[in-house]
Amino acid sequence: MKGWLGLGRYADAEKELRGIVINKGIPETIWVSAVEAYFLAAGVAGAETAKSLFLGLLGRVMSLFTADEAAKERTAMHSVLWNCGADHFRLKDYETGAEIFEKSMLYVPHNVENRILRAKCFRVLCLCHLGLSHLDQAQEYINQAEQLHPNIACAFLKVYLLKYCCPLKFTHSIT
Repeated sequence: MKGWLGLGRYADAEKELRGIVINKGIPETIWVSAVEAYFLAAGVAGAETAKSLFLGLLGRVMSLFTADEAAKERTAMHSVLWNCGADHFRLKDYETGAEIFEKSMLYVPHNVENRILRAKCFRVLCLCHLGLSHLDQAQEYINQAEQLHPNIACAFLKVYLLKYCCPLKFTHSIT
């Protein structure tokens, strides 16, 4: 990869880097070093690659947080990703926000204590997909949120989806 970077062939270096990141047999120190070398050489031009690699690396990083002893670290990682997703949401970059919120959910255990948090994540994903006008996905997420923790926010979003996104269904459901 460093050879491609030295020749200024960033597309080839990016392919090589992606291969390094995906290969689970390569130790962490090697792929972290490769990512650093790529970003030092590519600079701002590698911003889109940085985003996609970051999201790709989350799977590798997740394996470090699977043990029960890592609960505190999982919570911290969820919080970091949640805040990052919220920043993108505030900037109306709903697609990136949705991706990051989905990744943050990987760090929330599927147990009874965390069902309210998971429902909150699903409601935010519903809002992201409403912003993207992906109405079917928004409906799926709000239904999942309601199954986990029915509340007024879920009811409001369901009514909003019916009234403003599917007005014919709303008028038929009222009568």
